[in-house]
Amino acid sequence: MRWLIAAALVSAGCGDVATRADSLRRELAGASVVVVAVDSLAALHTTPWGHARDTTPYLARLAARGVRFTDTNAASPSAIASLASLLSGEAVDVHRVRMPGQRIPDDVAAAPEAFRALGYRTLGISTHPGAVADAGFGRGFDTFRTVERGDAGRAPDAVHDFVASALDGERPFLALVHLTLLTPPRRADAEAADDLLGYLPDPELGRPETLAAQGRRRDEGTVLALVDHYDAGVRALDAELARIGELVERNDRGDTILVVVGTCGQAFGQHGRYGAGSDVHQEQLAVPLVLALPDDFMAGTALADPVGV
Repeated sequence: MRWLIAAALVSAGCGDVATRADSLRRELAGASVVVVAVDSLAALHTTPWGHARDTTPYLARLAARGVRFTDTNAASPSAIASLASLLSGEAVDVHRVRMPGQRIPDDVAAAPEAFRALGYRTLGISTHPGAVADAGFGRGFDTFRTVERGDAGRAPDAVHDFVASALDGERPFLALVHLTLLTPPRRADAEAADDLLGYLPDPELGRPETLAAQGRRRDEGTVLALVDHYDAGVRALDAELARIGELVERNDRGDTILVVVGTCGQAFGQHGRYGAGSDVHQEQLAVPLVLALPDDFMAGTALADPVGV
């Protein structure tokens, strides 16, 4: 994950910015890093990437004071495979994790190990049931937990407490927060859905058994309802990002980097597919990547160079 930070600095290779980047590299040698990785977060369904709905107002604010990589692709349409790539820096063919239940091989290095070797505290938490320490996802972390999601797929209080604990402890540290985006929204997401859509979508339309009964040919009304479900879920997720981000900002000592990145996208009938994990098309691979650097360095910068995560 260190390359995520380096990418923001190395990409700023022109004029005075290059000089400032060299200076910042030295200043951030011991910076603490909070990485929030979100499953099924399609870039084109977020505000900074031009979605017609304001699904992610917090992510837009973060991009305004940070660096946004406009052309970022996940390593795989499978969330668990992409997470393994994010942790290892390796392609799926190298770490060979393609679905939940598969283990990252012991001979594949993990980025947290490198951070720990540099004297970092390393902490991780995930709400994905397949991202467990026994499957290699906890390698290199001093502590790593897998917790269940709360109502409506929201991050449980355990995630909030985890971030607060990381910020309160010794520095420097690396903290990974891995969130799953669950749809359709339930009652707990009613506020987010009503604010974004003006109504709460019928949860029955988005249930897997309902979709399975319809087969691959889904009527236009169902597809639109699926998009509504998804967008409402993204809006609720953005509120969780804001909660985490505000914690980071309140406890920042001028040495903390906040990274928000998607692990895969979401399809809504494009190429005959729905959801994620099936095809290497843009709707399932294009994800957001935003870095907020100390002192608002490079604030509002949008970098178009292709990035793979």
